[in-house]
Amino acid sequence: MSQSYLKNIFESLQEAADKKSHPFRIFTLGTVGLDRMARLRIVVLRGITEDKELLFYTDRRSKKVTHMKENNKVGMLFYDQENKIQLKAEGIATLVKDKDTLKGYWNDIAEENRKDYTSATPPGSIVDNPDNVEFLKDKDYFTAVKVTLYKLEYLHLQPVSHIKVRYSKLEGSWISEYLVP
Repeated sequence: MSQSYLKNIFESLQEAADKKSHPFRIFTLGTVGLDRMARLRIVVLRGITEDKELLFYTDRRSKKVTHMKENNKVGMLFYDQENKIQLKAEGIATLVKDKDTLKGYWNDIAEENRKDYTSATPPGSIVDNPDNVEFLKDKDYFTAVKVTLYKLEYLHLQPVSHIKVRYSKLEGSWISEYLVP
């Protein structure tokens, strides 16, 4: 029975990547860099590969990229409030290096959203006025990150009995165990 939950998890993640209104589309990403402080931020799920890697985009000058270079283990938290489903995920983050792949992702971004990756100064830089952020016309700092999952924790809150299952990927296969919620 736990395999049906796993199937549902990956179907939900695929739907979230395809459909902007899905509650898993926007999720919390956690990184820990050399300062050993957990850093959390909201990111957008952009895709899920055939190998079940999760994909999101970012500015390659961002702190999250620095943290992932220092420690490539990341945590992710998804929540579906309507269905009362929480999904915690752990994985290994890898920056996409292939220029053709990145170009394909870039071409899929709406023109008006591309400026998010073209600021003259890095994300998190101090500015006197947010209206004075300068954007470049012929340069971008776009990159994509793939996360190879190795642990999932599914929690479904229900009126009578909650369900909690942990999945761990060992030698290419997902093993499961039920947990006390």
